[in-house]
Amino acid sequence: MRRLLVACLGLLLLAGCTGVPSSSTPATVEPVSPQVRSTALPPPFLNGDPRTVVQWFLQANASNTGDHNTARAYLTSAASNGWTDGGATIIANDVSIGTYNQRRHSVTVFGRVLGTLDQHGIYTPSLLAQGEGGDRQPFVFAIAKAGDAYRISNLHSGLLLTDQQFRSTYQQRVLYFYDAAKNSLVPDLRWSALADRTELAEWLLTQIVDGPRPELQNAVSLDTLPAQADARQMLVRLGSPTNVEVPGSSQLDPSVRDRLAAQLAETLDEPLSGGEITITDGGRPVMIRAVQGAPFSAADFTQAIGPPLPESKVYYLQGGRVHDDSGKALAGPLSDGSLFLSSVAVSRPKADGPLLVAGVVGTGAGAQLEVGTQHGLQRTGLRGVLSRPAFVPGRGEVWIGDGSQVYRVNVGDGPPRAHVVPIRAVSGGGQVLSVRLSPEGSRVAMVVSGAGGSAQLYIGSVVRGAGTVSIDGLVPISPQGVVVRDVAWLDSFKLFAIGYLVGSQDSRVFETGADGSEWANQTIGNLSSPPDSVTAATASNVWVSASDYVWQQSGSSWVSPGPTGQTPGSAPVYLE
Repeated sequence: MRRLLVACLGLLLLAGCTGVPSSSTPATVEPVSPQVRSTALPPPFLNGDPRTVVQWFLQANASNTGDHNTARAYLTSAASNGWTDGGATIIANDVSIGTYNQRRHSVTVFGRVLGTLDQHGIYTPSLLAQGEGGDRQPFVFAIAKAGDAYRISNLHSGLLLTDQQFRSTYQQRVLYFYDAAKNSLVPDLRWSALADRTELAEWLLTQIVDGPRPELQNAVSLDTLPAQADARQMLVRLGSPTNVEVPGSSQLDPSVRDRLAAQLAETLDEPLSGGEITITDGGRPVMIRAVQGAPFSAADFTQAIGPPLPESKVYYLQGGRVHDDSGKALAGPLSDGSLFLSSVAVSRPKADGPLLVAGVVGTGAGAQLEVGTQHGLQRTGLRGVLSRPAFVPGRGEVWIGDGSQVYRVNVGDGPPRAHVVPIRAVSGGGQVLSVRLSPEGSRVAMVVSGAGGSAQLYIGSVVRGAGTVSIDGLVPISPQGVVVRDVAWLDSFKLFAIGYLVGSQDSRVFETGADGSEWANQTIGNLSSPPDSVTAATASNVWVSASDYVWQQSGSSWVSPGPTGQTPGSAPVYLE
């Protein structure tokens, strides 16, 4: 994650409160340079012309000053009373300010919207164009005279930040909630500009009390806090250990206290630099059974954030046979010519267990899924237009798209049985092209085709509880101007995808946050043809296949491994 930079950007780097996007008469527009910076706010310039007042208000609004008193100096009393800074609209850096419209008594700011941030720090991408915000939108600031000075008299709440300002002043934070089965923690990505550790920790506690983002509502448990928990009474006192006051926590069941400790330890681990925590109730330490005492840290609950990362090992297909990243063919039926695979997934849920394998035999409508170990596969009964299979981390369970449906199949535990995975959201109703489970297994990334052959990237949550395993809260995070072909998780918070731009048909590789933030596209570099498959893993290099060769990312270039520098192969996958 980026280190938080709390600095005011320059006069011409816009940040401020948004007005309602609306139509207006044409106005002269002057560009705003995104390069100019300053390290501190200059004294308020309160007696300028209307355009200057808006310009200085936006600059003051960009600073992280808590209540933004400097920015409020540019508002009328009524506007100041109605304005809050709890949310934000993020726009592209090429923002501009129109001239003062004397007839309408307004100044209009123009910018291309990339996304929005609500008062809980939840980012929502705009999905416009190719990720750069689409057409410019107007943000209108009404101007009135207050004595002899101009002031902003009408505006809607929230900040207006350039992408550069957002990246400089906000840092991604992670809340954790236990999954519905109460087995492991599910990450919930948020954004905050708070730098003070106490303020940040108390803000994170408030977000936990307020609950998860809407997409996770059905996928997580909310029983770790006492009933009627009040965030105003949950205080943080930094120290060794740091004390977190949670009224009523001493009355919780011991197992619930354990989960609360794990939730707080992981959520506050980065803000508190990994230090120890003690939960207090009325100022008295609360005993945590899992650590047989009161102080605890994130190191005590590593098992709660998902299975251990597997060995960083890649497998790929060559002539329908499975090879590892050293170029060696796997022994047995996976490489003796008895099977010709078009895609494969490999997993070892238990360190001392067998290598589990899921492979698709054949192509098109006649493709079949077979699962088992490297010593032999069994047919599953799934037949049709299948995506590549993917294992759930830490489980002998493989997921695969079959037309517009997703199925999960047990592997290595009796005869394989396929179960449909209900999707409680609209995914376009098209063919499922790719299914990838997050490193902790609580979320799923899917590529789904739509009308006209387009395909978008979706993120959903995996619901595991007393009922049927399902996918919930499925939302698109790729812009409408791109087509995604395949996707992989770089880690629990970022994704890597391949595809092309709709307008130009140019091939691209994409990186994005799991919430759709910081979308970026790059050329395919030195690849001679578009990549058709991608795999990635935490703290490991991305691999793709293109032109019937496998390629490994090395800096800004791609290298085909092997002694000759050209390794034939397709459909690379990391051990899951």
